[in-house]
Amino acid sequence: MSSVIAPLIPFILGSAIVPLQIIIVILLLTGKDRGPLKAILFVLGMTLARLVQGVLFGLAFTGGSGDPADAAGGVPWIKSTALIILSILLLTTAYKQWTKEPDPDAPPPKWMAMFDNLSLIRAFLYGAGLILIAAKLWVFTLSALSVIGEAQLGQPDSTVAFLWYILLA
Repeated sequence: MSSVIAPLIPFILGSAIVPLQIIIVILLLTGKDRGPLKAILFVLGMTLARLVQGVLFGLAFTGGSGDPADAAGGVPWIKSTALIILSILLLTTAYKQWTKEPDPDAPPPKWMAMFDNLSLIRAFLYGAGLILIAAKLWVFTLSALSVIGEAQLGQPDSTVAFLWYILLA
């Protein structure tokens, strides 16, 4: 079990220090009305979305048994296709960011003020939504699952390793 935690550290750190989620948590914590509770619900939404992703990706990649060796013959193409689509999305986003020049005189984005009037349920949903729409976070989750799968720990230990990934990310 401990042999799989060390290879997961880059994915844990990459997933934990995404600037956007740090900014959102800080904005929620400094909010006027129940800021800390909103921040906790935001992080809880992110955690539950990662858990759902892990279950769905784990089932898709291993055929439901938890053992990559038992995967059906057609299952490996799902992982390859998902990674190719994610890499194309990341390259497209990188190109758009690279060609876009920021306006130094522009007012702050509207989304920064939006978090002051956020309800508790919306804070939870935004946390889950961030995980579900952020392609780079999908890459971290898919990579963590690949590392766990390659370690061939068996279903109970693989589940515990993924739960550690979720907790630390």
